[in-house]
Amino acid sequence: MGYEFWGRINQLARGAIPFLLSVLLMLIFISSTGIPGFVKVAPSMTIISVYFWSISRPELLPLYLVFGLGLIEDALIGEPLGIQAIVLVLIAYTVSTQRHFFTFAPFGYIFSSFILAAAAGLGMNWLVNSLYYWEFWDITPLLVKAAMTVIFYPVVHWLLHKVDKNIVS
Repeated sequence: MGYEFWGRINQLARGAIPFLLSVLLMLIFISSTGIPGFVKVAPSMTIISVYFWSISRPELLPLYLVFGLGLIEDALIGEPLGIQAIVLVLIAYTVSTQRHFFTFAPFGYIFSSFILAAAAGLGMNWLVNSLYYWEFWDITPLLVKAAMTVIFYPVVHWLLHKVDKNIVS
């Protein structure tokens, strides 16, 4: 058991942090309360996490893991499998391909772009679910969820940034 072995284990553990932290954030906000219907208005931690890691370290949260994250969320909240997964993949792909615009951008630019990405992702999720069930869902929970997601973004961004700089790097 030389330094190379432990160095590789360390590298693998650090590389797994974005996915594991994304799952942890998702689980905390999905299962943290016994309030019926809270999931419909809880902030979307997966959108926040996928957006952050797609800018910061897209190689550590590749599209197949983003898809898996979406499938886990779909299964836990009882949505048809694949809806959130596809939404997250679209967000991750779009943001990571435009990553060069975000690299040295001020937080205000990143935050305003996040608002657009979150609105598009949550809107797509609402539309696809409405079409799947053949009835338009009430838009009020969607608006509350969008507002909660936007409100939580700066704090979660700061937390993920600290993790990225102090642990993953």
